[in-house]
Amino acid sequence: MVRAISYKYKWLRGLDVNWNKLYQLCLQGDGRKVGEWFGNCVKKGGSMSVKVEQKQIPVDEIKHYLMVNKSLTSINNISEFSKKICEKAVHFCIYDGGILMGFMACYFNHPAKLFGFITTISVGKSYQNIGLGGSLLKASIEYAVKNKFEKLRLEVNVDNLIAIRLYEKFGFAKIETLKNSLILETVIKNPMF
Repeated sequence: MVRAISYKYKWLRGLDVNWNKLYQLCLQGDGRKVGEWFGNCVKKGGSMSVKVEQKQIPVDEIKHYLMVNKSLTSINNISEFSKKICEKAVHFCIYDGGILMGFMACYFNHPAKLFGFITTISVGKSYQNIGLGGSLLKASIEYAVKNKFEKLRLEVNVDNLIAIRLYEKFGFAKIETLKNSLILETVIKNPMF
């Protein structure tokens, strides 16, 4: 079982972890506990290096990822949205052996480069609570700095407190309140990571 986990999640091999503890958590079948446990391992000195790739993903792969992870998004028309971000957004991805673990799409098309906009960010349920969302955010901020954007914005559901806390760690602050969501913004000239 442990060998199968290590094989499936190749990026875990470098972690200094208690594999027996992992095995026990997996037997319980609670993916959230496994994710929290790995997050704690990393915080206690384990080293996790994931590679965030900036590459354009084909529309079918985006659509498949969003369909599989439908509970992570409030997008109504996934086909239309997938086509739009395939054509107009910059993509940031984290893979595990060819499987898309985390994905972010950002629009960096403001004519005066005043701000970029994160249109979607999600991490598959099996990979949550281990820092992948932060890795994606860091990559988008680095891209914004490199391309001389002044700010980065995103919209988040008001009830998504875990995501809001993550965004605040990266310097995002509320600039507008909508019916069920918040618009957050961070100033790129002074990134907080």
